[in-house]
Amino acid sequence: PFKIRAFARLPLCAFMLLLAIAFPFFGAINAMLGAFTTSFGTYIIPCIGYNLAFKSEEDMVKKPFMSLHWIKRINWGVALFVVFGGVVAGGFTSIKNFFEQLEYFDYFAECYQC
Repeated sequence: PFKIRAFARLPLCAFMLLLAIAFPFFGAINAMLGAFTTSFGTYIIPCIGYNLAFKSEEDMVKKPFMSLHWIKRINWGVALFVVFGGVVAGGFTSIKNFFEQLEYFDYFAECYQC
């Protein structure tokens, strides 16, 4: 089973290597995607999900160590901070970086950003 899995992964790795060579500017694209998706998936969705799932302390199995009202306020504060700091500022910076590097983009470039 390990040898079969290892050999089955080789074509995928070869394809990913070809993509990395063909698109050396993938880091700029990845930064844009990361600014928008990572912030939402890691911070914003869990905070909002917690606030929507626990509307009162009766919905909880274990009572929180502080007031649920304050926990919700902290969650909304974290979500808003990440929206403005991570999504807006990070998205703006990564898009600006992408357009600054746009003139250097070329498929199968011999020298990228030299």
